Amino acid sequence: MYKKTLQTSVAAAALFAFAAPFAGPASAGGNTVVNGNSQVKIAITGQLSRIVRLTDDGNTTNIHHTSNSFSGNRVRFIGTAKAWESLTIGTRIEFQFNNRTSNESGNFAANGAKDEDTGDDTGIDPRYQDITFAGQWGKFYVGKGDSAANNTAEADLSGTQIAANVTAGDIFGGSHFLIDNLPAGTSQDPNLNGGLSGPRASTIFRSFDALSRTQRIRYDTPKFFGTVVSVGHNQGDIPDAAIRWAGSFAGTKAVIRLGWMDRSAASSTRGTQVDGSASILHSSGLNLTVAGGVENLKGTANLGRDNPTELYLKVGYKAKIFSAGTTNFFADYADYDDTTANGDDGTSWSIGVVQILENYATELFAVFNIAEFDDSTTNSYDDLTSGWVGARVKF
Repeated sequence: MYKKTLQTSVAAAALFAFAAPFAGPASAGGNTVVNGNSQVKIAITGQLSRIVRLTDDGNTTNIHHTSNSFSGNRVRFIGTAKAWESLTIGTRIEFQFNNRTSNESGNFAANGAKDEDTGDDTGIDPRYQDITFAGQWGKFYVGKGDSAANNTAEADLSGTQIAANVTAGDIFGGSHFLIDNLPAGTSQDPNLNGGLSGPRASTIFRSFDALSRTQRIRYDTPKFFGTVVSVGHNQGDIPDAAIRWAGSFAGTKAVIRLGWMDRSAASSTRGTQVDGSASILHSSGLNLTVAGGVENLKGTANLGRDNPTELYLKVGYKAKIFSAGTTNFFADYADYDDTTANGDDGTSWSIGVVQILENYATELFAVFNIAEFDDSTTNSYDDLTSGWVGARVKF
């Protein structure tokens, strides 16, 4: 405990030591500071995001106090310098400090041992260490940051992504599905039955959203009729590409994204993956989101294996009930097939609400979820029934 706390403190001190030389008097913008020659502006922003989750696995009910894996606790330093009229140089350094993540907290640890959920570990994730060069000709990225196809499965105009999104297992993924048709007298507790249990939910409800953040180079074209094309090369000789479109028509906003990547050079079992998403928001507040992905497996280890797939649907309504901000209602459904073996089928259903407090950069939310799992064995599994409440505060 002391060692982890010391590591966190040292990292935080290093961050502020790095920022200090730039942090001169506040500029007229209020949230931006400038360095001594006023050529480089730096914005310091971040957020705290926490949830309290109750999960029933059919045998026990547990309460978990965790960071929100949909969008965690972060601090970032964004620098911009106008080199000349056609070139803006940017930097982004961002760290995430998650104290017990929601996708790792569950009924049992990864080794099957009882997860007492009493730890207080803090993981430090260097999310971005990025340099950018932007102009009318597009934008180049060098360093660690979003891969070209990152977030292509996450188009969502519902205003509820902090509470539920395409990576369904990010909240309840730390829990295992328990076998409910064990022989009479056999405990469902893996600690008492020789380790018998179903899979951890996070292995079934996994992300199909490209590579997330990687060490890479990336290029984005200028926007042309609402469309941007991105291409990149990622560490491990993994190429990826994406096309994104955003626009509006007849009182309706719309976003469409499509991503591709190829792991063939880096993996003997995983090849190409394609994912995409689309979301529309009508002026009435009604909105609809759809997303999906498929991964092409390869190699002798996967002979006879079906390709893993995901389908995600969300319907929502942005209501103007309070002057503080919109009240965003939603219901979503996710279906994951063959993610770990042929015949695997995981489904997730959620309903919830997110209240926006615009003047305080705050979101409050509450969600109810049921996750189910079936496979090709003779086992049957109890559902995971969860409810969570939480908040995200940005600064």
